Amino acid sequence: MKEKYNVDELMIVTVDYGLNQNYSGMFEAGKGGYSHIVSQIIDLNDNSIIYEGETWGNGKLKSKWDTPPDYEFLREAIDAAINQAVETEKTKY
Repeated sequence: MKEKYNVDELMIVTVDYGLNQNYSGMFEAGKGGYSHIVSQIIDLNDNSIIYEGETWGNGKLKSKWDTPPDYEFLREAIDAAINQAVETEKTKY
């Protein structure tokens, strides 16, 4: 990759997201959107890992999440969680 694309470092990013449901004992304590970003930066000169980290983001639901077909409130909560995690991730390296 180094020679083919003329780059010195490679960043690999994995993003998971979805609905998070919290419970306290048998009772639901809350719901919201979540995101989980895992990233690595690899030095292509020797394939060593320069940076490795993970960041979580959370977004609050404004209303009931189960609203087909668009799931508008769930989408908004997940978008907020992803944006929060991306902004935090930008400050790490």
